[in-house]
Parts: sequence; C-alpha cells; structure tokens
Amino acid sequence: MTELFLAVLDRSVIGCYVILVILLIRILFRYSPKRFSYLLWMIAFLALILPIDLVSDFSVRPDLSSVTPSTIVERRQMEEAKQQVLVPSAPQQAPDVIQMEDPAAAEEVWTPDLEQIAAALWASGALALLAWNGLCAIRLRRQLRDARLLHENVYETEVSGAPFAVGLFRPRIYLPYGMDASVQECVLAHEQIHVRRRDLWVKLAAYAVLCVHWMNPLVHIAYRCMVKDMEMSCDEAAIAALSVDRRQYANALLQVAARPQNGYALSAFAHGSIKERITHVFAFHRLGKSLSFVLAALVICIAAALLTMPKSERIITTSSVDGLQQLYEYPIEETSDYYDLILQLDFSDAYVLREKEVGSGESSSANVTEDRRLYIPLQTDQSLSFANRSSIDRQVLYENACALFALDPMLTSIQYQLTNSKEDYLITYTPLDTATTVHRCADASAYAALVQQLSDAFAHIGEDAYMSIDEAGNSLEQFLPQAYFEGLNGEHRRQPAPGEIEYSFYGTITPQGENAVAYRVDMSFDDQGLTQYRWKYYVHRDLEQPMIDDAQAQELVDRFVAAYRSDSERYAFVKEDLEGHHLFSKGHYETWTAPGEDGLCVIVVDKDLGAICEADFR
Repeated sequence: MTELFLAVLDRSVIGCYVILVILLIRILFRYSPKRFSYLLWMIAFLALILPIDLVSDFSVRPDLSSVTPSTIVERRQMEEAKQQVLVPSAPQQAPDVIQMEDPAAAEEVWTPDLEQIAAALWASGALALLAWNGLCAIRLRRQLRDARLLHENVYETEVSGAPFAVGLFRPRIYLPYGMDASVQECVLAHEQIHVRRRDLWVKLAAYAVLCVHWMNPLVHIAYRCMVKDMEMSCDEAAIAALSVDRRQYANALLQVAARPQNGYALSAFAHGSIKERITHVFAFHRLGKSLSFVLAALVICIAAALLTMPKSERIITTSSVDGLQQLYEYPIEETSDYYDLILQLDFSDAYVLREKEVGSGESSSANVTEDRRLYIPLQTDQSLSFANRSSIDRQVLYENACALFALDPMLTSIQYQLTNSKEDYLITYTPLDTATTVHRCADASAYAALVQQLSDAFAHIGEDAYMSIDEAGNSLEQFLPQAYFEGLNGEHRRQPAPGEIEYSFYGTITPQGENAVAYRVDMSFDDQGLTQYRWKYYVHRDLEQPMIDDAQAQELVDRFVAAYRSDSERYAFVKEDLEGHHLFSKGHYETWTAPGEDGLCVIVVDKDLGAICEADFR
C-alpha cells in the first residue's frame, strides 16, 4: 500500500502544476464559452490518474521527477543501501559468559515507518469519503422510491433538493411538485443536456479522483471549478436549444435556487454559484464555427503540452544517489539505447564527450541477444603518454562504468578512447574486472548497493597484488624493445578472483613503409608474482644474425624472473628445446625451462628482437 500511496502523491504533485496552469488559462478564457473551460478540467483530472507520462517535445511541464515523493523516499533508501556497503558489519566476538535470552525479548517487534503511517491515514480518508457518499447515495435512492412518473425519464418527487438528475445507466430527472411550466421547460432542457453529454459519468469519475487525492486542496478547488464550468456550459447549451429569453432562464435559476439543495445528486439544476451563473447567462457570447474550431484545437494543444513530460536533459552524475536514480529509470533494451544516455553522463571537467563518435566502431553491437559493448570517445587536456599514465583521472571513468555495468548485466565491456591534441590512450573496463557478480537488480536500492560494491572493488583492485598496474607497466621498459614500449597506448585490468590480478597493455607500432600494427602484452599475477606473460600480435623479423645470443638470452631470463617473482631464487631456468610447447621457429625463438610446483615453467625468448614473448610459471 505504501507504493500505491507514493504513486498517488507523485501524481498529485504533477496534478498541482497542471491545475495551477489551468486556473490561469481559465482566467484568460473567462469570456469564452464555458464548454472549453470544462474540457480543460478533464485534462487536470487525467493528469491526476494517468499511470505513465509520455515524452513530448511540446511539453510545457517542468521536469518534476526529482521532487516527487516516491523519488525522495527511493533516494533515501538508495543512500542507506550505499552506506550499508560502505560500513562493514562488526566482527562477531565470542562472549565470555553465555547468557540465556528471554524468548519474549527476542521476538522481532514490527514498527511502522512514517510512509506506512501516512499511507494508512490516506487509505482511511479515501475509503471514508467513498463510504459516506455511497451511503448518502443509497439513502437518496430510497427516498426516490415514491416518485411519480410524468413522461419518459422525468419524475416528480417530494424529496428536498429537486430538480436534479440521478442514475448512470438509466438516468432519471426528478422535478418538485407544482413547478411552474416556464421554469420546468428551462430545467428539463438543462438536465437533458447533462444526460446527453454523459456529465453524470464525468462528475462521478472526477469525484472518485477527488477521493483518491482528498489530501490535496488544489484538487478540491479543481473539482468545484469543474462543476461550475460544467453547469455554465450546460446553461449555454440549454439557452441555445430553447431559444428562450436569457432573462427568463435567469429567473428560472433564481426560483430553483430558493429551494433547499441536495448535495448528493450527480446533477442538480441549481448546483454551482447562482450569482456567477446568472452573470454568465447575460455575459457569454456565442462563437462562430471557425473560432470554435480554433479554441478546440487550442484545447488539444494544451492537453498535449500538460499531459506529456519533457525529455530529460539533466546531467547524470553517477557518484551521486540522484544520478543513480535517474540512471536506474533509464530503459535499456539494446546497445543503441545507450546513445542518449551517454550524452547525459557527467565526465567531470577533465573530459569532453566527442558526441559524433559515440557508439561508432566495431565495439558496438545492436543484437539484443549478444553481449553488448560500448565505445566512448573523450577529449581531454591531460597528458596521455604511457610514461605519464598514472596521472590520468580514472575515477569518473570507472564510476560511470560501474553504474552502467550494474544497470545492464548484458554489457560486457566499455572502452574509453581518450584523445588530446597529440596522443591517444585506451582504457577498457569489463564487469569481470572484479570478483563481484553483476546481476539484474530488483529495485533501485539494490542497484545503488551494487554500484557502490563495484565502485569500491574497482577503486581498490590490485592494491594487494604483487604489482600494481603502474609498476607492471613501468617494468615493461626492461623487457620490450624501445619502439614497442613507446608505442603502448592502452590498458585493461581485471581481478578474476581474490589474490589474482590480470593486466593487459595495448600498443600500436608502424614499421617503416608498412601499415600500423596493434599488439598487446598480457600479464597475470598471484601473491608470489607473475604466473603468465604473453606478448601478442607483434611484428617478428627473421634475421640472419639474431640480436642476442644464448648467453645474453640467459641473462635476460634471469632478470625477468628476478623482476617478477618473489621466490626467484627457487627457479633455475636453463635452455631446453621444447618445439612442441610453442609454434615458433627454432633458432629465432628459444625456450628456457625450470621445474615448478605443478609442472614445468617455460620462458620463450625472441632472440631476433632480444625480448621475452611468453612465460608460464606453474
């Protein structure tokens, strides 16, 4: 019930704005026929009950999504969920003395929160209003049992408050005994128009909306104004249908108003302000067809402007609960849906999104059944050289990545292509960068908690590793040819399990007279040091005379082991021919081996380039 109550409050907030706008428009329409003002109030009551809002470029409604009660409550719950992730539970300590617990004290006591109390009060008020008016309607029905049929659906009755119309499926008009013929003519014309226009249905529906929004004073004002405009529009139609003198019709209103009124009839001839109605009877002017058409079109335009919501252009900051709330409500069905979303993401002052390039390239997939990948190009003034990569602002990048991964479990990678006037740098994130499992969240609070969990994991990934990503990247200067080290321009790190870390470094080199070639270096570590090393896709040259001989290669292997293993003293690598271990050509690629705990450790050396291209410590 709390969710229903908050949904009603949301519609009430939106309805307040629509009602205020219509009250202003009603003032501007005060000299026009009231049938147009009557139609405007239907817009207001529709705004109060529509469960969804369509997005339109013609909307004049402000974006109220951030101030609706459900949003405020949800934001608080998301903040609490994030705090629960940030604050770890205290470790359990065994007590010195075991005490018996009182079973009564151990029982969980349910305490309603403020939203639940307010929801109960709202439901009680709405049901009380409906029940009271339902009982009054039943009582009126019983009093009308003795009414005498005059003709068709017209009856005479002694019940106070007549004339009025009652009934939805078989509406009847009840007149008091002894009504003057001229007055009766005006009354019947008025009530028959109510019946013909289905005003009784409209009034009942509006009253039901009023019962639901009984706590909103503006809805009460709207209901009273709607009844006034309904009655005055009916006066206009009755005068036009009867072709009677306006003075005669005003006199009929005065005579009926002198009688006691029944507030529980759906339609009564003297409902509304009699003074206003008589004034309007003499003041209103009939409009021609062309002007009526213009006003009708204007009402339709007003409906489109007030019943739709504008396209949100708020910047989404994923480091805030408000931003996560906006993000969670964003519909994602396929990769193309990310385009507008990425345009709204906040990348801080350090980056500017290159909008025209968003989603381009082979990294995007529009197939909803396949893994989704995003390509996000950013412009920056930061230095992007591999040597200065530690100074790159990564926080906003991984915060946005975490928010997107938590939003869409099918999203498998996000590539940030950073560019300045001279350099490029590629940073790739995947949801498996941590040991945390990404799943579809049941609600916004679970989403906020998952985002916080992922962000914490990303922020501390590699802290307890044998080498950080910066240390591993810097160490490559010792083992890669200079041109290849200088060509490094990208990174990716992931933690498949606690105690394990994997780094990938990307690079591009352009051999003289040839096309650019992309390569990468993959490194895996555990708590003892390097476990696997792969230098992939580089350009190999078969030289008649290798760059290094076996002795120099042995020295390179020893330095490599000392740099990457904490237990390097236990490995004694020696050259051994293992043609079956790799596909490299003998004489240019040679293998060094050493016994390991679970098998043979192997290091492959490219003697032509004087570099290690593969290592495996088992």
